[in-house]
Amino acid sequence: MGTWRAFWRILLPLLLFMIPIHAFLYPDNQTVLLHCYGLTIYREGLLYALNTLLQLAAVLAPSLLFVFTTHPADLITAISHSAQSPTLAYVLGSPLLMMSAMRERVATIQAAQRARGLKTGGTVIHRFFSLAPLVVPLVVGALVEIEQRAIALEVRGFKAATPKTSLRKLADPTWQRVSRWLMGAVAAALVLFRLFR
Repeated sequence: MGTWRAFWRILLPLLLFMIPIHAFLYPDNQTVLLHCYGLTIYREGLLYALNTLLQLAAVLAPSLLFVFTTHPADLITAISHSAQSPTLAYVLGSPLLMMSAMRERVATIQAAQRARGLKTGGTVIHRFFSLAPLVVPLVVGALVEIEQRAIALEVRGFKAATPKTSLRKLADPTWQRVSRWLMGAVAAALVLFRLFR
């Protein structure tokens, strides 16, 4: 449910902006679909906007599904156990781990600024001027946390060549392995179809 809510929150504003802009102003517009109150909607611009939105949806939907269904710790453990570089596992997993911490930090900073008398709500102009007191502590705190994480990883032997053990055990049943191979085969077939059709 959360996946579809996030999907429509991202895609709906794009839909509301892209369809009118391209339907009216696309450079290759020729075929008139509708003419009303001095505004002309063209077929080429409408099809271009719909095609672009479908491409965005095709990328956005699986990305959000992956983010909402895969725990970052599981992702890091799976990449580490597949004999890949631990750096790759950290680069892919750390942004997902930091998302919840960043949301909590934003809420904490907003509460602290409101306690000091800063108005964080209201009109767009008030919100714009309240961005600096919010962004500066957020960025400084993120930089400090990155340094602390780097020190903690070095202390724990992050780049050590010896094999590492993990308390987190991942189940990998047969149906998951078969699904991975099938998805890889379908993706390769689609790429070949696109290249050689």
